[in-house]
Amino acid sequence: MPHIYGKRELYPGILDLFRALHADGGSDGTGDVVLLSARPHTYKDLSEQQTYEHFAKLRHANLLHATPTLLAGDLASSMQIVTKAAAPANAYEAVGAKKAHNLTELALLYPDFELVFFGDNGQGDVRTAERVLGQLRAQVRLALINVVQPIDATCGWPAGVAAHSERGAAAMRAWAQLGIRFYRTAAGAACHLHDEGMLSDASLRAVCAATAAQLEGLRPKLAASGQLSHCLAEFVEELERANKLLGPELALPMPAPAIAVPEAATAPADVFGAASASKAASRLPPGLARIAGGMRLRASSAPPKPLARHGEPTVADRGSSARSCTEMD
Repeated sequence: MPHIYGKRELYPGILDLFRALHADGGSDGTGDVVLLSARPHTYKDLSEQQTYEHFAKLRHANLLHATPTLLAGDLASSMQIVTKAAAPANAYEAVGAKKAHNLTELALLYPDFELVFFGDNGQGDVRTAERVLGQLRAQVRLALINVVQPIDATCGWPAGVAAHSERGAAAMRAWAQLGIRFYRTAAGAACHLHDEGMLSDASLRAVCAATAAQLEGLRPKLAASGQLSHCLAEFVEELERANKLLGPELALPMPAPAIAVPEAATAPADVFGAASASKAASRLPPGLARIAGGMRLRASSAPPKPLARHGEPTVADRGSSARSCTEMD
């Protein structure tokens, strides 16, 4: 999977989007993020402990608004990725099914919550979304899929169908009717959530502004890797859509066009405002760094049952809360 922003680099604006969902959902609790992992549970939680240490660093740097809960995969589905490497179109079916199983169990534990699933089209997340939306449509509001490879390479795409053909357009409409939306930057995901009434104008603008600022901080690095023009084009397209939703009074300016950067250009200043924050972000686990999946929940009247991990409750026992979940490959 290509790392456009750099290996283990945090996607610009994505944690700001989770924070905005947390705020607009009326949540005042901790732990409204759930991380879905394809990786199997390890002996004595060794892998999980390492991931929770990363979470703690992000929380300390004030980059994450809540400590996530981690739901692990299993060995059987993970092994299928290896054994079916020669047939990548089918290699991630079992992983998608396992994640869907974990999400279904989570939804049954918290029936008063609405969910939004964040994934990418690199592995089995679209299959996960199809299963969850098909089984829990009344509870799952939306599935937001980050485009990290061509659409026609997505697990679940009809074989032999070109993306821009009539059959390809029909496949996209079918996914849209199911509740699956595709985005390329946090600004695009925020637009979809705004369309659903889950983000206010102020939050949409804040997420877009944060994405712009963090992308600007990555400009020298992206220019050096040859990805700057591509990343800016994706962001500009989605920012233009956001500005139409916001109107002229709240619209944000477009970023400066890509320009050549000398090889000896220095690294950008810390875009998060603190050295500790930059250091924490640079050490993200792969799944969170690529933000491959996530959920967002809204509670109604009944207080949620707390999920616990390492002795720390991950859902506040309150009547109004918001929750996000994230997947790791």
